[in-house]
Amino acid sequence: MPVTELITIGEAFEDLIFASLDRLPKPGEEIRTPTLVRTVGGGAVITAIAGARLGLGCRVVSALSAPAAGRLRRERVGVLNVKRENEPHAVTAALSTAA
Repeated sequence: MPVTELITIGEAFEDLIFASLDRLPKPGEEIRTPTLVRTVGGGAVITAIAGARLGLGCRVVSALSAPAAGRLRRERVGVLNVKRENEPHAVTAALSTAA
């Protein structure tokens, strides 16, 4: 592993982005989305990925789902996963209209 130049610590999220909606749903209404993006988010994670893409040796300390930890490793970010076994991971949802 390269020298660590940046360590970020914070909460990580699985971001679910429902994009290109024609409109926002009314309360209690279900609508179909043409585009769903699943990604890893949270300030510590985003900062570590950006640093790694700039060539820094980065590590993130967070409670991560297995897919999130894998994504970070593919981005060349070192991972110290503090997630406890059977602990649910944090999820956020965003709705985005086409306009």
